[in-house]
Amino acid sequence: MKLHWLLPGVLGLWLLSSPVYAASLQNWRFDARSNRLEFTTDTNVQPRAQLIEGPTRLVIDLPGIQLGSALRQQLVNTPGIAKVRTGQFNSNTTRLVVELAPGYTIDPNQVKFQGISPRRWVVQIPNPQRDRRPTPPPVSAPQPAPPSSATSVVEAIRVTRDSFLLRVNGDHPKIKSVRRTSNQRQITLDFEGVTLAQDLHQRPLVINSRGVRQIQMSQHRDSIVRVTLDVTPASPDWKAVRASYAVILMPVPGTGTLSTQDAQQSWPTNLELVSANSSVGPSPTQPPSPSPPQDGIAINVPPPAKPLPPPVPRPQPLPPPTTNPRPSNPRPPRNSRIRVAIDPGHGGRDPGAVGNGLLEKEIVMDISNQVAAILEQNGVQIVMTRRDDREIDLAPRVATAERANATLFVSIHANAISLSRPEVNGLETFYYQTGQRLARDIHNTILQTLNIRDRGVRRARFYVLRKTSMPSVLVETGFITGREDSVKLANPVFRRQMAQGIANGILRHIQQNY
Repeated sequence: MKLHWLLPGVLGLWLLSSPVYAASLQNWRFDARSNRLEFTTDTNVQPRAQLIEGPTRLVIDLPGIQLGSALRQQLVNTPGIAKVRTGQFNSNTTRLVVELAPGYTIDPNQVKFQGISPRRWVVQIPNPQRDRRPTPPPVSAPQPAPPSSATSVVEAIRVTRDSFLLRVNGDHPKIKSVRRTSNQRQITLDFEGVTLAQDLHQRPLVINSRGVRQIQMSQHRDSIVRVTLDVTPASPDWKAVRASYAVILMPVPGTGTLSTQDAQQSWPTNLELVSANSSVGPSPTQPPSPSPPQDGIAINVPPPAKPLPPPVPRPQPLPPPTTNPRPSNPRPPRNSRIRVAIDPGHGGRDPGAVGNGLLEKEIVMDISNQVAAILEQNGVQIVMTRRDDREIDLAPRVATAERANATLFVSIHANAISLSRPEVNGLETFYYQTGQRLARDIHNTILQTLNIRDRGVRRARFYVLRKTSMPSVLVETGFITGREDSVKLANPVFRRQMAQGIANGILRHIQQNY
């Protein structure tokens, strides 16, 4: 059974580039405490939505909207809701998905939608309830179902600028082996504890670039997925790195003998294989439709309100500034002249700190996007030194802030030390000259917001601190190599709290000094 309805809702987005002039999803936020979803586009939109089973998920489509650079996925610490994520359903539609936990459902009649404006929408999702309907008898399949020990599914493979990304729905698979044949023409990578979406089996993805001819995946054994790279003898060796919701395949530096011309080639980054059963949309090879099909009951949602309603006072006090975006323009107009540069560390071929299955570049991108969204919701202008997974040198980061005439500069990182020192954990904040007061405001507010060891505020000669003309700080949000911090940094709830602490500290500094 499928229940379908139109609604004004949305969610995050995949880290894909949009055409320069394409309408895009600006930002989104899901408040797990209130089951409230908010999102903003840069043009008017009338969302469509449907409740789909197998697994049960709320799917929201945004016609005419391309993916931008907002958060791709958010795990949710709410009973009955597993995660919120998004993808490009077709060339003209962004798809947003609220995936329910197994055995849960929601009543579509209780989903409340509010169009704050044609570009800003709020979706109030009811508390998920246990699905009391009898379980239908199993449907025979042409192939035996994978064993229950493999709880994760590879749903897509995507070509990025300098690597291949396997998108995994579920827990991290174990990297079992990486082997290269004696004739140097084939590399196989085996992943354990995972199954492959059936329609991706043995579907080759032709690359013909940088020593890689093609890549394909297969279900090697019951719970082992094999990825095979057909390469030239001059191709470098390859390795696998586990990341959030994905496995990244990347060349090993210093191996292979590609010519300079071949080595400088870029990947054909428009290539992707996506399972038709994936919860973030079908394969791009399918012909796009003007709008996703609706084969159930469709209910029109009233158009959004033209005037923006004033903020509604809440009976309970909220921690400063607020954890829920305001439904109208921010109250303090003086913030609108403040511009904060947010600098997510590392990116692209530079993963930053690596340890315990975590990549620094992914963690700080998640935190930075959430910091930027909170500040924007409070009337602060934002400039990001990077909005997606790309490698940017230190000098261009400084130049971005200077060109924007930023008032403040905040660089966000995650720390690391030897994996043999797991006892080293905690928060550190650095400044060089004029940023000491800003550093203390952010550092102290983080400590008031969440539970993390205090390693103090320190002076340091980091490039981005020395070369920026505005007050600048660098926040080390915890140690990826730490026994305590690695668990925290892997938790989306902790990252959300960290983002709230950083944003609150910035807002406190602005209120006291500008």
